[in-house]
Amino acid sequence: MEFMQIAHRQTAYSLELYRQLLSIERGNTAVSPLSIAAALAMLAAGAKGETLDQIVAHLKYPDSNTMHQFCVFMKNGLLKDASHEGGPLVDFATCVLVDKSLPLHWKYQEFVRENYGAEASVVDFKTQAEWTRVQVNMWVKQKTRGKISELFPPNSVSQDMKFLLSNSLYFKGQWEKKFDSSRTRNEPFFLLDGSMVSKPMMTSSERQYICNCGTFKVLRLPYKSSALRSQAFSMFILLPCLIDGLHELERHLDATAAQWFMETLPMMRDSVPVRRFLLPRFSISSGFEASSLLTTLGLHLPFDRVRADFSGMFNELSDSFPPLCISKIYHKATVEVDEEGTVAAAATGVAAGFGSAPRSEPCEDFVADHPFLFLISEDNTGVVMFIGRVVDP
Repeated sequence: MEFMQIAHRQTAYSLELYRQLLSIERGNTAVSPLSIAAALAMLAAGAKGETLDQIVAHLKYPDSNTMHQFCVFMKNGLLKDASHEGGPLVDFATCVLVDKSLPLHWKYQEFVRENYGAEASVVDFKTQAEWTRVQVNMWVKQKTRGKISELFPPNSVSQDMKFLLSNSLYFKGQWEKKFDSSRTRNEPFFLLDGSMVSKPMMTSSERQYICNCGTFKVLRLPYKSSALRSQAFSMFILLPCLIDGLHELERHLDATAAQWFMETLPMMRDSVPVRRFLLPRFSISSGFEASSLLTTLGLHLPFDRVRADFSGMFNELSDSFPPLCISKIYHKATVEVDEEGTVAAAATGVAAGFGSAPRSEPCEDFVADHPFLFLISEDNTGVVMFIGRVVDP
C-alpha cells in the first residue's frame, strides 16, 4: 500500500475520532489523534490474536507491519526536531512502566525501544502507586515544557495496576509571516448562542493562503520550515460563512471530507490579497478519559477483562494470572496561538491492570469573529497532529 494511502487513512481516523469526541466535549476542544494512535500502536506491539487485529483495524491500517512502519516513519521523519535548523521544535517521547511481578518479554522491550524510543522501567505498584503517578506526571510536564501538568488524575493509579504507557508530543512553530502585535486590537467575537464577547484579534495586510469553499473558507498559515528537511507544517483554519455554522461543518467531517482534506489542503500554495483579515489569539486546553469514546468506535477487546490478549508483552505467565486488559486511557491537549506562532502539546496515558499572462486577482475577506475548526498538519503528507475547535477564544 502506498504511503499516501496510509496517510489518507490516518486523516480519516483523525476526523472520525474528533467527531466522536464532540459527543462529550461541547466547548473549546483540542485533541492529538497522532498521540492516541501512537499509544495504541505501542499496545498493539504486545497484543496477539483478535486483540491485535482489532487495534490494527480500529487505526485503519491494513496490517500490523504497515502500522509500525508508518509510526517509525513519523517518529524518525515528520516528528524529528528541526528547531536547530530554523524549523519547528518538535519533541515526541514515550515511556513504559511495568510492575515487578510481570517481567516484560525481551522482544517487546527491544521492539518498543528500537521503534518508539521507549525505555521500559520496573516499578512496584503495590507499594509505590501514588509515587509512580507523580513521577509519570512530572515526566509528561517536563516533556511538554510545562503545558500538561497532570495527565494521570488523583486515584487513577492504584496498587492493582500492572502496566503504564505514556507518550508526549510537543510542537512549537513560528509563523512564516508573523503578525504585528501593535496592530492587534479588541474586536467582537460572536458565540454559538448568539451573544458577543470582545477578544484580541490579530490582523494583517499581507497576502494570505485562502480557499473559498462556498459554505466555509479555509485559511492556511504556514510555519517556518528548515531548508535542510522536507518536513513542513501549517495550521488550517476552517471558518463557516454563517456565524452559527460550526455544527453543520463538523457534521460533514467523514471519509469524503478526509479525501477532500488530502486533495485540497496541500494544494493551497497560491496566496491572494485580502481586504479585511481578523484572527483571534487563543489558548485552549482539554482533557478526557478516552476508553468509552474508543469502544464506541469499535475498539472493545483491549478493555475486555476476559478476552484481551496482551501476552506478547510478557514472559510466560502462570495460569494464576488473569488476562491483562486496559482499564483507562487518558488524553490531554493544549494549543496556544498568538502573533509569533503556535505552541501545542499533547499526552496520552494508558493504564492497564489485570507561467501565464497577468490577471486581476479577487480579494478575500477572512474574519474569524465566530466559532471555527482548526488543524495542525504536516504539509507533504497531510498527517494531522492536532485538531480542535474554538468556540470562545
